[in-house]
Amino acid sequence: MSDFQDRGEAARRAAGIDGTAGDAQDIRHRFVLDEPTGGCLLCGLAETYRQHIDRPLGCGWCYEEQGEEVHPHPECKVKAEA
Repeated sequence: MSDFQDRGEAARRAAGIDGTAGDAQDIRHRFVLDEPTGGCLLCGLAETYRQHIDRPLGCGWCYEEQGEEVHPHPECKVKAEA
């Protein structure tokens, strides 16, 4: 398994998505930036993909929900500092 696949699998588990990147493409989810590829770590597609909801935060991993910052991603440094 590649590093991208490992990071994607961990991110999908953290987001509550069961399955592969292809499975995540069928589910509305938040865009989670994968720095090396520039795509979504959950589904592998660009930020503009129709299934992406909410806006990503400056950390590149997490999102805003109902006006509050949510930092659930295991690699998020903001979460670790909190």
